[in-house]
Amino acid sequence: MCIALPGKIVAISGEEADVLVRETIRKAGLQLYPETQLGDYVLVKSGLVVQVLPESEALSLIAFLDEMLAFLDSEAGEDGADGADADADEGQDELAGFPTTWLENVNERA
Repeated sequence: MCIALPGKIVAISGEEADVLVRETIRKAGLQLYPETQLGDYVLVKSGLVVQVLPESEALSLIAFLDEMLAFLDSEAGEDGADGADADADEGQDELAGFPTTWLENVNERA
């Protein structure tokens, strides 16, 4: 599953932009939004700017994603003390090497 990530355009060269997504610069094509300008907030999906966002909407979305990541990190820190995760742990060897959060997945593809 791919998700669109919010970011801010920090450089433009032709039909390609450098977009700051969290703490990482990502290359993104501007073919769908050639009028995009330096400083614009955008959604990036599969290496392409798919939407230009108002700053307030982008900042709200970034804050929401940060909260969601914090929640997922806190959930991942719990060891399933009630034993409910015992069956899930049996298949962990099969999952070795796979990203444990969506952000790791995103960062590996960059």
